[in-house]
Amino acid sequence: MTAILRPTARFCAILCLALVMVPVHAQDIRTTIFKNTDALMEQAKAARAELLSPKNFAAAQDAYKEADKHVAAGRADRAEKSLASADQSLRKALEASKLAEVTFERALKARAATEVANAAKYEPELWAKAEDQFNDATTRLEGGNVDKAQASAKKASGYYDDAELAAIKT
Repeated sequence: MTAILRPTARFCAILCLALVMVPVHAQDIRTTIFKNTDALMEQAKAARAELLSPKNFAAAQDAYKEADKHVAAGRADRAEKSLASADQSLRKALEASKLAEVTFERALKARAATEVANAAKYEPELWAKAEDQFNDATTRLEGGNVDKAQASAKKASGYYDDAELAAIKT
């Protein structure tokens, strides 16, 4: 009887060890293949790409999530393709963010002042109107229409100023 249990116990021990090692191995693969994309993602966050290049940043996040799913499914090859797409979108987001910093300088200053006045809390409708207009400006800039982007940013600046003043009066 013990002769039968020993091979079964060994088999169970090996099977348990293998099951424990698979997630560790998957994590090692994830860390390795996501390294460059994670660095680009941090750069994009530091450049405020989510605000200044929302479409490109969202595309990068979607591709990143896909890559995560592929790694979880054990498909590193597909994950690498998704990460290449994420990298491309992040690079576009970084470039668009640099351009937006210059193009929307006035609007960004007005937005910062409006944040200090806590307009999102005290004047949520005015804040939302300004944010919608600013988002329109960033979307137009991402699409390559600089003139319309600047016009939208100018409107956004006015809305931010209105929201800031109203919040201060509250």
